[in-house]
Amino acid sequence: MGPEGKQEDCDVNKAYKTGCLELVVTAARDHAGTIGTAGIIVACIMLLGMIFSCILFKMI
Repeated sequence: MGPEGKQEDCDVNKAYKTGCLELVVTAARDHAGTIGTAGIIVACIMLLGMIFSCILFKMI
């Protein structure tokens, strides 16, 4: 909807040029290092949690 509730005409110049999948893939490629680093950090935290839980289990 345009100003004052009037519907605007849809034409080729106002349509999206790239699709959502293409934008998501491009963003994932651009930030692959950050995504990979976050994944490795989460995996290390989970591994530490497993180690501490095994240590606590052995103490019982």
